[in-house]
Amino acid sequence: METTTEEDKEQCPCCKEFFADKDVLTAHLRAEHPYHRLNPQPKIGRKFQRIVGQLEKCFYAHHKKNIEVLTVTQIESWLKDNTKAGLAKQRISSLLRRRPQFQMHRKARRINTNEIETWWSLGDVVDDIDYSGYSRWVDTTTHERLN
Repeated sequence: METTTEEDKEQCPCCKEFFADKDVLTAHLRAEHPYHRLNPQPKIGRKFQRIVGQLEKCFYAHHKKNIEVLTVTQIESWLKDNTKAGLAKQRISSLLRRRPQFQMHRKARRINTNEIETWWSLGDVVDDIDYSGYSRWVDTTTHERLN
């Protein structure tokens, strides 16, 4: 009969228990520690922190006016007015997509054009979003008109 030492076993990072193999450890983590990430998110790094900080300032400034959800066009115009050099819409949407603190709510296309508009918030928002002024726009996922 073989004896296994604690070095041969897998240890739980949360409660420090030892398990015979990786599968048993994974089952334990799912059952006992659902908050523990089995597949950690890749680190975004520190690149573009200044620009992301400016994007967050834009959301905070509009939050003071009770506007939680912004379009990329609104963000672009705020950055153009409040920073030394603004950013292009493509660059803004690229940064918003890659950061976990920003939540996309809707993506729409103007009828008979290829113009795209997206609505973003800083974190989760449960309020209903006002789409007034976008009557000639179509949601890209449901293909229904915005009202």
